[in-house]
Amino acid sequence: VSNDEVLSAAFRRSGVLRVNDVESLFAMAEVLGKQPRPAGPRLAILSNAAGPGILATDALIEAGGELATLSDETIAALDALLPDYWNRRNPIDLVGDADPERYARAIEVVARDENADGVLVVLTPQVWTDATGTAEAVVALEGLPNKPIVASWMGGDTVAEGEDILNAHNIPVFQYPDMSARVFNAMWRYSYNLRGIFETPVLHPDSMAEAFKRPRAEAIIKDALAQGRTLLTPPEAKALLEAYGIVLIETHVASDAEEAIRHARRIGYPVVLQRLHPGGAEADEPSEVVLNVPSDAAVREAYAALRRFHEKNLPHEPFHGVLVQPDVPKDGYEAAIGSNTDPRFGPYLSVGAGGQTGRVWRDCALAIPPLNSVLARRMIEQTRLYSLLKSNEEGAGVNLAGLEQLMVRFSYLVVEQRRIREITIDPMMISRERLAAFEARVVLHEPEVCLEALPKLAIRPYPNEYVCECTMRDGRPVTVRPIRPEDEELMVRFHESLSNDTVYFRFLRLLSRDQLVKHERLSRLCFIDYDRSMALLALDKTVDPGAEQRLLGVARFVKLYGTDDADFAIMIRDDVQGQGLGKTLMQRLIEVARAEHVRRLVGTILSENRPMLRMCAGLGFKLHKPVGDDTIAELIL
Repeated sequence: VSNDEVLSAAFRRSGVLRVNDVESLFAMAEVLGKQPRPAGPRLAILSNAAGPGILATDALIEAGGELATLSDETIAALDALLPDYWNRRNPIDLVGDADPERYARAIEVVARDENADGVLVVLTPQVWTDATGTAEAVVALEGLPNKPIVASWMGGDTVAEGEDILNAHNIPVFQYPDMSARVFNAMWRYSYNLRGIFETPVLHPDSMAEAFKRPRAEAIIKDALAQGRTLLTPPEAKALLEAYGIVLIETHVASDAEEAIRHARRIGYPVVLQRLHPGGAEADEPSEVVLNVPSDAAVREAYAALRRFHEKNLPHEPFHGVLVQPDVPKDGYEAAIGSNTDPRFGPYLSVGAGGQTGRVWRDCALAIPPLNSVLARRMIEQTRLYSLLKSNEEGAGVNLAGLEQLMVRFSYLVVEQRRIREITIDPMMISRERLAAFEARVVLHEPEVCLEALPKLAIRPYPNEYVCECTMRDGRPVTVRPIRPEDEELMVRFHESLSNDTVYFRFLRLLSRDQLVKHERLSRLCFIDYDRSMALLALDKTVDPGAEQRLLGVARFVKLYGTDDADFAIMIRDDVQGQGLGKTLMQRLIEVARAEHVRRLVGTILSENRPMLRMCAGLGFKLHKPVGDDTIAELIL
């Protein structure tokens, strides 16, 4: 893995579109400034010549885009306005005598096709071509769906007037159709990157950070470093991963044949024996593994064979024994997941095809941790393994959702256990029936390297240290924790419960319910950078396990750029106001702000919001009323 690949992963995580040359940079700046982003990768291409349409198609597919499949309704509508001999598929050949009206009507039909996410209009100068009139007809179209339209007016100076008309009406036009197709695909990649950031993730209870056994993981790493080892033994690696809910198949170390037999009997035949490498690494050559060992006698024979192999190939090194594992059927697809450390971006994750297939394909997608379910799925979608599963009927039922959640848990392991330098889990079998990890290798940073000297995390993980419990005046227990991207549905229900007065006091103006629960707004409130802002949620603990959680209040601060100041705000559900929750939540927010090195909290409060003014005064805020009816609350921390 190169540093450049890690940089690309960081760009994707930030929603940044990366291009490879200056021409593409300016092209993307133009097209993103003029046209809406596409909702998908499917492009419809219209041209008055077959060749340019094919060129555009080749460029689109090569860049990773898709050719839109025209609906039956679209084909029927085009039948009514195109010559009988038109090609009846995408790319659409409007035929060489296409006039401005034919172009305009065809664009109108195709743009309304739900199978198309964008339209590319190509014009080549022919005997009957009216480049200027066609451009005028295109810009005159009204009421089209909110999809990008890009154009390619081929012909240089002979079509320059038409190009000027298109550009003047915010339709980007390029000299060649292949460039236009690549630009559309780059627009889609940009949409895809942004959607990965703001799409609402799914929260699975078994991937929640609260379920992890961090002390157990920390103890395993500490013990290995205390012994001067940077490579965990297979049992240690297994226990470490299981502390984060990643289960490896049962593995035992045997230092002699009789011990191997005892383990095999406990596991149940047949079993697998592998030669144990010095330091605990597992076998990686076929001659070091014996499969389908069916009996005690076969275990003795396999153990002796592995010992002879070792003495022949490594005569000067001691034989450390074997690993004994169940012989699990490899009835699915082999995947590999891992992590490594970049000196600039810190830990990064990898996923792709595993086993021999992975080594041949060199299939590897990278991401910056931590992940949520959406980011994990996007990471998997970048692999050739995913393409294979989607194109193969046998892959239809494979447990990809389970792999997503495993990647989420794995990402938390990597960001929380900073002493880990490298992890490789290969192979991991994915099938309809199971998600089974067979082997794991965990390498630690050197014991003498202090924690502060390790490469810093590129993205701050979820701040578990700010989770706490409190009690309202009526004795009801409440959990206070930082917000998560998965909390959007909670926020929807919370905002729907608020009265107009509560909304007005919080936002200093009235907002409609539709405005409050709009996905674009809530996704930004839930998906925050914990280094720049913090939002604390108060959740009702009396809700039965498995029932919908109930959000009682939200308090947040946002750091002001270039200063040590932060704006704060708080909002409490109407039916629990007056129970002291606002004061408790605000006290916790002050504690967190102090821990985050905020020096001054500032908030704007309406003068008629007397309960908020009394609460702030009681917490030590200074209240100012510089101008107008608003009061400024200020607390020096």
